[in-house]
Amino acid sequence: MSYNDARTVNGIQYDTFQQAAIALNLVNDLNDAILCFEQSIGLATPHELRCLFATLTINGFPTLGIWYHDGLKRELLRDWLESGRESFTLRQAENAFLQELKQRLITEDKTLDMYGFPSPAGNTSELDRERLLYDAAEQLQFYQQLSETTPNNLDQEHIFNTCMDSIELMRRKCIFIDGPGGTGKTTVIKKIIAKARAQGKIVKVCASTTLAATLYENATTAHSLFKYPVEDDNDKDSEEPTRCNLEGTDRLELLKETSVIIWDEFVSNNRTLFEAVQRDLVFHCPNLIFICAGDFRQILPVVKYGSEEDIIGACISSSTHWQYFRVLHLTTNMRLNAFPLEDAEIRRKQQSYAESILALGEGRDHPHAIVLDTLENGSYMKVGLPLVDYFLEDQLVEALTWLYPNGYIADEMIHKCILASTNEVVDKWNSIVQQLNPQELMYELNSHDYLCDVDDPHGYLARCLSETVLNSFNANGVPKHVLRLKVDDICIVTRALKASDLATNTRVKILSISSRVIRARTLDEHPRNVIIPRIRFKFKLDFGESYQMMRCQFPLRLAYCMTYNKSQSQTFHQVLLDATGEPFSHGHLYVAMSRIRLSWNLRVFISNRQLFPNLDDQSADMPVITNVVYQKVLLRNNR
Repeated sequence: MSYNDARTVNGIQYDTFQQAAIALNLVNDLNDAILCFEQSIGLATPHELRCLFATLTINGFPTLGIWYHDGLKRELLRDWLESGRESFTLRQAENAFLQELKQRLITEDKTLDMYGFPSPAGNTSELDRERLLYDAAEQLQFYQQLSETTPNNLDQEHIFNTCMDSIELMRRKCIFIDGPGGTGKTTVIKKIIAKARAQGKIVKVCASTTLAATLYENATTAHSLFKYPVEDDNDKDSEEPTRCNLEGTDRLELLKETSVIIWDEFVSNNRTLFEAVQRDLVFHCPNLIFICAGDFRQILPVVKYGSEEDIIGACISSSTHWQYFRVLHLTTNMRLNAFPLEDAEIRRKQQSYAESILALGEGRDHPHAIVLDTLENGSYMKVGLPLVDYFLEDQLVEALTWLYPNGYIADEMIHKCILASTNEVVDKWNSIVQQLNPQELMYELNSHDYLCDVDDPHGYLARCLSETVLNSFNANGVPKHVLRLKVDDICIVTRALKASDLATNTRVKILSISSRVIRARTLDEHPRNVIIPRIRFKFKLDFGESYQMMRCQFPLRLAYCMTYNKSQSQTFHQVLLDATGEPFSHGHLYVAMSRIRLSWNLRVFISNRQLFPNLDDQSADMPVITNVVYQKVLLRNNR
């Protein structure tokens, strides 16, 4: 079938695939975009409305109806049309909107013509736009500011000079910066980026997750940067490796002119991604330098139902490319510098805590992380934590009082979190803490569920699987049919909304709720208001690979408690660690216990069976928790 055939329905050739799908009744929720947009007017600024418009478009909602509605279009353009002496004409504002929409669609590898929008005047390539982004003099000034405010220690200076030497020589090289939390990895990487850009080099920055990418300006995920498809394991061809979709694209032309790739949280990506990048770029970019960073003590690539060997095999250190990496280590904990020299006791406690966390990450014995027993080839161990305060299961009220001494004050709660190992425990805690929210009105937000991509020509399955039945299905990463929220609730975003600059696992505070749109405020270094619509989640049912359903729901989940995995890359002022459901994978305990900066701001929640006599003080007890460390991974990194 040709592209023209795909756009033809009953003899009529439509301009876009979306219009053809509507004609075939393949697109549901035709009015959702307009209703959602109308509910947002008055709540959102024109900029926020444009972000919402792009998010709806990317998620497949028909938005041309908004664009061609004169009144709604003016709401999109209002700030440009009514900005006094600098006001645009309508045509200029429309062109500016299309330019902006084009850039937002690019973040999801989409184009304007896919959705029937005209191309704006003054089109530029990705390479042209990248060259205009950074001024060499400004980057040099930024580098100098960083150097003055946070001077390099010996480890950082060695890493900085090694990386800059490779960049200046322009010889293909792979460098890996191993840096536990607090050793200043992000800071030294920012210096490398600024210094390289000050020399006129193009530097592209990516990370394993959208949340980790927010640490750097204009960074994205590795999957997005290299156009590497996100595939379900069942959809992968076991004989044909997945390729980056770069051929014939603007992105490839940009990468050809790029000098340096910065890749943070590198360890969390499956090695097949890096292997695909090497395979697809080796001829196009022979001198490209990769500066990757991460921590093998943290959570490794997720392998669905994978064994220890499967997870180790997915690591970059199991790749044949790993032998070509030069590994550089950061070892000095820079967080101690935040404490005055005269606070000797505090510095001693923090030093001891940092050392015990490092010992947990490496599976070593330490006076404050005592290995009591080892199981399963040494990967699983029981660890005593004599200096960590604890609550028992029957002290739930006391635990919550410690975490929230002033009750439910949203502006205080945003800096605190409960961490747990499983989603079931997370849901339990979220429900308990939400009851503390004094807002009386509880909104019950129901999803719209329907079958899609099902081989069911006679409708037998559709009649069996009514919407009520579909409501009962759930999948990992997909919101449930009923989402119960209150104003002032703390949530995480469960799906990246790049058009609104929202990363997966970004924490937000709910400001207002309606049936089709939620207004929230981000809880990061630069808080801002955002409009969050319902979006589409597609997932497979258990009846076979061809049975799939669509759920239209808000991409939100309560975040008073979150799993260890989701907490990675986040820092809190105070943490209650629920260890009743114990850590079960490499890096769980290390990640959970390193989310706070001050050792006394962490307590564990345990059962009576996890309480053992303190070896140093027989009159006291200490919590004993399972720690999982895959030594094979660490050994490959220590070279």
